[in-house]
Amino acid sequence: MARLVGINHVALEVGDIEEALAWYGRFFELELRGRAGSSMAFVDMGDQFLALARGRSQPPDGAVTQSVFSVGISTQYSFVSVVK
Repeated sequence: MARLVGINHVALEVGDIEEALAWYGRFFELELRGRAGSSMAFVDMGDQFLALARGRSQPPDGAVTQSVFSVGISTQYSFVSVVK
């Protein structure tokens, strides 16, 4: 049986790639790793990366109403943010 050793990346659906980059850029130092046309942007995050993908035009799947995204940060200040 295979043993999990970590996560390679996290993908988030966003309404607008540029707005998402600007929003995350307000809180974190971002290094853009690359893009896939206008539909995705890849941002370095430690030894992983964050994939921001333009959202789908279809309705949401089933009854999922909440998503959670947590990151580890290194800073001299505490960082607390609640996002609806």
